[in-house]
Amino acid sequence: MHSEIGDDDDDNDAIGCILLQCSMFADLFERAVVNGLAAMSTQHPGIHLHASADHLRLANELIDSMRSALSLSSSVADHLISPQPDPLQSQQSSWPTVVFYGQRPWRVSTESGGGLADSITENNARITLEQRCMPNHKRCLALLSSAMSQFKKYKCVRMQRHIMLLMADEYAALNHHSKALQFISHVLWECRIEKFTLPISLLLSRSLMSSFFVADLKEFVSSSVQILNIHSFPSFESISAHIAMNINRIRNAQPPLSPLPSFQLSDAQLIACQQQWMNVFSERVFFSLSAPRIDAFVRAHASFLCTEQAIASGSTLILKVSLYSCACVAMHFERLRVNVSDASTTTTNAERLPMFEFLSENIELKPNCETNFFYELNLDVNEFLETKLIVVSGLNLEFGSLHSCVYGTLDWEFTSLTMGVPESAYRTSMLDSRIGMPSIKVYPREASVRLEGDLKGDALLGQVANLSLKLVCDENEVLPERLRVEWYAESCKEDVPSSVQTATSTSTSITTAQSKSSPLLFLNSQNKLIDSDELCVDIASLHTTETPNSPVEV
Repeated sequence: MHSEIGDDDDDNDAIGCILLQCSMFADLFERAVVNGLAAMSTQHPGIHLHASADHLRLANELIDSMRSALSLSSSVADHLISPQPDPLQSQQSSWPTVVFYGQRPWRVSTESGGGLADSITENNARITLEQRCMPNHKRCLALLSSAMSQFKKYKCVRMQRHIMLLMADEYAALNHHSKALQFISHVLWECRIEKFTLPISLLLSRSLMSSFFVADLKEFVSSSVQILNIHSFPSFESISAHIAMNINRIRNAQPPLSPLPSFQLSDAQLIACQQQWMNVFSERVFFSLSAPRIDAFVRAHASFLCTEQAIASGSTLILKVSLYSCACVAMHFERLRVNVSDASTTTTNAERLPMFEFLSENIELKPNCETNFFYELNLDVNEFLETKLIVVSGLNLEFGSLHSCVYGTLDWEFTSLTMGVPESAYRTSMLDSRIGMPSIKVYPREASVRLEGDLKGDALLGQVANLSLKLVCDENEVLPERLRVEWYAESCKEDVPSSVQTATSTSTSITTAQSKSSPLLFLNSQNKLIDSDELCVDIASLHTTETPNSPVEV
């Protein structure tokens, strides 16, 4: 048979004979294993099933190329009419039954003498074979599925991924793009986990194609923002402008153009795909992408510009957010949202409400440049009555708005923001310096206020006592509007202790001693009793000076 190989039909028959041998040997091997033959990860029936599928894939490629050449041939009209009688029917009385696999039925009577049939019969047979020869992707899928089960049985993990990628190609050839996208996404995710970056560029291209055909907006944008990262995938630099244009069309609720510039769609395919995309845009679409996990073209870093790890409340803190674009084209986003939260609580990120939220509109990221944003945090004393650990809990770059047809976000969390590089990035430097603190402790401010004067006084039971006190503030700030004075009496022979507490928002107090309190009676300016154990003094009515450390008489 090999000596007669000269055209594509003979090549296909030769490949078909080899794949049939591999498939039959795999079945024989499997029966032998069931009967007790030893098998291992390097020698088992799955290897031969894989070889059989590879030969069938090669035959399918030859058939596709042959049919493509026929469609462009000038004699295509000759192939539209099937020859009569059918040259492939060997049941006729004039033609004996074939003897071996691949034998041409119209040559059985003449091959004994080494000759061929007449030219008309040979030409009709060639035309019939070319018309009926079709790629068999379903059989290839069956062989790959059987090989996959064997690779799972013998724990060949990487070969499983290779088979999944081949199955994705076969599903794409059958126009089952949703199934192909599932296999590609799974293999892509496992390659990211294992830092196996070599096949990622190929997987991204195939994911972009399959998601375009099924109008999967999230997967299409996810593949696009990874392709734009030319630091990780420099081979995509030539198509970056085309990818960016498709992203902008999606932001405006318009169907994207061809996923890749080199991929040409027929008119029927283009109309069908555009109709699918318009059906998607007929409803509001929301999606969210974790930028560090997919190694998007934007790298974010957030830090507090402070030299100390702990500061007091009431001060001002500067937050720096850096966005570095690894794309070679300018990219636009509608909004940048930054959330600062308290990490000292035990709630999860989803339940934790942000203490501060900052928004920046109309974000433009220039190619291969770092864009910095600075935000001012006023640490209000009311929010920090106890020590808190504040961190940048989330950062979002938004596509569109909440009221637009398409709304999506690129998200970063605390861990990735402190590192400044994505989890899956492999072209990073350990010398990449970052300034600032990833987290800051904020503790309540202690008021520098003290009492001077007659802090101790003796009085008989029922006697009205007068004490002259001076409140001295050592801070360069204004005194609070009201002052609460608390008096305590001890049932002992020691001096009477007292405490003064300023009615500020921080509830800061100065206590001379701690004691068990007993009820006291207070008189107001009209010498009438006040039914309370505390006395409030209006600071605004007192005479104070503008200089710091000035005493106030009470």
